[in-house]
Amino acid sequence: MKRVLFLSLFAAAVTTASAQSLTLVDTVTEVSGVSTNQADDELDAHWGVTNSSSSEINVRVYREVFEHPTPWNNPYTFGADGFIERFCWGPICYGYGTAQSGTNASLIVTMQPGETNESFHGYYEHHGVPGAARIRYCFFDNDNPDNETCQEVIFCIDAACTVGVEEKTEFSLGDIAPNPIQGVASFSYSFPNNAQGRQVVVYNMVGAKVKEIALNNPSGLVFINADEFGAGVYFYTLVDNSGVHATRKFVVSK
Repeated sequence: MKRVLFLSLFAAAVTTASAQSLTLVDTVTEVSGVSTNQADDELDAHWGVTNSSSSEINVRVYREVFEHPTPWNNPYTFGADGFIERFCWGPICYGYGTAQSGTNASLIVTMQPGETNESFHGYYEHHGVPGAARIRYCFFDNDNPDNETCQEVIFCIDAACTVGVEEKTEFSLGDIAPNPIQGVASFSYSFPNNAQGRQVVVYNMVGAKVKEIALNNPSGLVFINADEFGAGVYFYTLVDNSGVHATRKFVVSK
């Protein structure tokens, strides 16, 4: 039996279009696991899709992978190293690395007004690769593709909600964006490669420590979820064993 740890649940979907014909129910913004825990071998982001219009809609889905750890086994090769991902929608689960559900009539999900379909699952198999991947899933009207609703999910392995980028030799801490935060935001950082004890520490306005983020990579991106904080002003600080190197501010808006 596979276990899924849902860190953040939202009742309302994150949408990217003004049209509201499709709405998402009990969405997930972050799913995490531990590489050494067999139960976390496959992480599952699942929610319902509702036709909130007064007309029948033929629904398809596509996914986009943004930041991600390496290696990524894509195009998929059986037995190769790297994480893999796939999704299920309607009657089938698609192959690893599939970007869009099928156009065949038998694969398109026809939804009646008010109907909710619970068949969607976004699966992430880490295969021992730590770090985070940010994946967006978009549901759209096959007859009117501009009518879409999207949701982003961060899959985190080994409590490392960071994504590594190219190696750098200096300390740097980027501005968080978007700011103020209402959902998920990110910022860049870098340490010299020989830095030890790398982390970002978040403080509130009175200087109390509210979160510590261990950084496995010398440089990369860190994701912050507004749902972990109350509304207000916070400071995030770049720290290693040699001291504090940079501090920046962000605002959480509820």
